[in-house]
Amino acid sequence: MLDAGVIHKVQFPKWLSNVVMVLKKNSKWRMCIDFTNLNKACSKDDYPMLRIDTLVDAAIGSEMLSMLDCFFGYLQIFMKKSDKEKTSFTTPFGTYCYVRMPEGLWNGGSTFNRTVKEVLGSQLDRNISASVDDIVVQSKKREDHIQDLRETFANLQQHGLKLNPEKCVFDVRRGNLLGCLIKERGIEANLKKNRSPQENEATHHQEKSAEVDRQIGLSEQIHLQVR
Repeated sequence: MLDAGVIHKVQFPKWLSNVVMVLKKNSKWRMCIDFTNLNKACSKDDYPMLRIDTLVDAAIGSEMLSMLDCFFGYLQIFMKKSDKEKTSFTTPFGTYCYVRMPEGLWNGGSTFNRTVKEVLGSQLDRNISASVDDIVVQSKKREDHIQDLRETFANLQQHGLKLNPEKCVFDVRRGNLLGCLIKERGIEANLKKNRSPQENEATHHQEKSAEVDRQIGLSEQIHLQVR
């Protein structure tokens, strides 16, 4: 992140938060910052979040869909210069602060929604549905889909927003949107989300056991670093 210009070193910050390492589903570690104290001092931005049912209903009946994912969406937004040091965090290698907006800030979601509104506002409710960094290009007619994608890419490029190609899916008749399986005729049950109570209980125990193992491993790593 330092080489990418996402963070830089800082000295004597007034605010300082701790790092929390979280294991992702793909077995990779994600570095998160505990902004609990900073968030308590921030006023809530009441910018309206989009309703999930509205987004899902808008996608129903489309002959063609493309699911787009913004690449590290929050980090594509620069922090205000006077607020950078408030995001400072401590590591064994020094103290750093964010140049770009990190996840975990109280008003991060509202800020990104404002950005999406600014970038794709002319397409929203017409051929685009968007929820934070998840964007769905929806075409009522299959032959219009290429043009809808071109319009979307042009708007994203104009404002410098980048996509994550590993998480993008193009030209499909059905797709997963906010936990719902959307297709032309309506909504289908997502079988991956529907499990029996017994399966849910077994999965819960497995996840809890795995979490304990992860915490033990993380404690051992911290102990070795302290030594």
